[in-house]
Amino acid sequence: MKSPGCMSAPNRTTDREAQAHVEIGHTEVEPSVARALSLGFVLLLLVVPLVQAGLDLASHRRGERSSALPSVLDLLHVLPGLPAAHREAGGGLRGLLAANRRLLAGMTAHERSLEDASFLNAGLVSPVRLLMSGALRQGTEDSYLGRPGWLFFRPGVDHLTGPAFHDARHVESRRDAAPSWDAVPGIDPTPAILQLHRDLAERDIALVVLPVPGKAAIHPEQLASGSFDAALQNPSTSDLLATLAESGVTVVDLRAELFALARGDEVFLRTDSHWSPIAVELAAARLATTLRDLGVRTGTARLRGDAATVDGEGDIVRMLSLPEEQDRFPAQRIELRRVSTAASETWRPSREAEVLLLGDSFTNVFSLPSLGWGEDAGLAEQLALELEAPVDRIAVNAGGAVESRRVLHRELASGRDRLADKKVVVWELAERELSFGDWEVLPLVLGEPRPSRFVTAPDGWSGVVEATVLAASVVPRPRSVPYADHVMTLHLADPVSTDLMNDEPATELLAHVHGMRDHRWTPAARLRPGQRVKMTLRPWAEVEDELGGLSRSELDDEDLLFEEPLWIEDLEVLR
Repeated sequence: MKSPGCMSAPNRTTDREAQAHVEIGHTEVEPSVARALSLGFVLLLLVVPLVQAGLDLASHRRGERSSALPSVLDLLHVLPGLPAAHREAGGGLRGLLAANRRLLAGMTAHERSLEDASFLNAGLVSPVRLLMSGALRQGTEDSYLGRPGWLFFRPGVDHLTGPAFHDARHVESRRDAAPSWDAVPGIDPTPAILQLHRDLAERDIALVVLPVPGKAAIHPEQLASGSFDAALQNPSTSDLLATLAESGVTVVDLRAELFALARGDEVFLRTDSHWSPIAVELAAARLATTLRDLGVRTGTARLRGDAATVDGEGDIVRMLSLPEEQDRFPAQRIELRRVSTAASETWRPSREAEVLLLGDSFTNVFSLPSLGWGEDAGLAEQLALELEAPVDRIAVNAGGAVESRRVLHRELASGRDRLADKKVVVWELAERELSFGDWEVLPLVLGEPRPSRFVTAPDGWSGVVEATVLAASVVPRPRSVPYADHVMTLHLADPVSTDLMNDEPATELLAHVHGMRDHRWTPAARLRPGQRVKMTLRPWAEVEDELGGLSRSELDDEDLLFEEPLWIEDLEVLR
């Protein structure tokens, strides 16, 4: 049979001759070649999982996997938790739906785990990404390429170029896109911000909102051609800021000042999603002026700022997963103003301060070494230096619009009054969250401490405990997020130890542990319900100042959110 586009003599091909060719598209292939291709495809389907199973077995023998079975069977670990989900939801149809949601969540986590463990993924991602960012000049699902040496975080650009975040169609599309096993996120920023303002006002505490524009808003010339006379913004931004001002919320809008500063300097890091040290210092100075006007006492702490130099690699570069030897996006050298006490001791946030700073990674970027840009020079430190006063801080990487508020909400609900003696709460938030963040309304209500069946620990305590895993929070795939480290949460039962300090026998415990370190999963990230572990524990409060800012995943059980967690310093999988 000839291709339709071919001109030829009248077709006198016999049936035997027609069977001598197999047509694929417009190309004629001999039957032997077709059989070889089919056989090769089948072999490929067989060889890849067999090789992966062999690598999984080798990982088990090296102690990197708790099971010798292929990783594709790890999904079976989700099944034991389904009856518990059914019972906890009260059984019946409600329990069935709860079990189904847990199964769907487990399947999603399993897919991510398989991607992380895949030898094909590990071997192909780096060279493909290098080709895309080089010769093809293409970004990824997380990034856009700008002028040479510049990278842009895709959500920040999409916030500017996408629809107004108050647009009804945008709100509906976000609601429809939420996974069926997760709660639908709060989508409208206005109710969440105004609720926080009202709750604080009832306690005579002022709210100051600091929206941080994205890199593309301040440095559009590094991404697109043309001339720009002002910073870019989403169509809904002006209306939101006006509504907040009319409601009595103090807004520190740095857009114009950052844009003017960017005409002669780099206000954002070239290959990172965050702002530069000069932008942080500008924000701290503006905030300090505002806080003085609101009556915050200043001059109560003596601090010093010392110049330091840091060479860093941007978080967007790390998400590209390029080969380690790549030189397309070299390290950037920056100068920091590191803050310490007058006695040259490390600055620490203070629970007794009049100012509480709620924030995200824009607050932490120069505070946490794991973010790659030094330490002791973040927004909280610079604000304390400008005020010469203590500052309290709740700032969580990857927490977006909700996580710092959620931490405050839980502390108050469990009877721990983090707002005692506060005059002002400053809320720093990335502007892209207006389009993509979770704006759950979280009332701030001070609760009463309640009896608990969970292990608790006094300051200074440390102990070795064995327990059984009931549930483990999801850990993101390495390099799928901008952060190198991640803290996960474990719910464990049947703790056994001679070191436990509870007056009443404790039957459960809640603990945080590193699920990812330096873009690599720890053994804890692969834990499944039913496994027995041995841990060295200490109070979470003792490490919260150091580790509380890391991106963190919680468990779905609302009751667990009000329990006081412990910290796992060392973990061994027993079975």
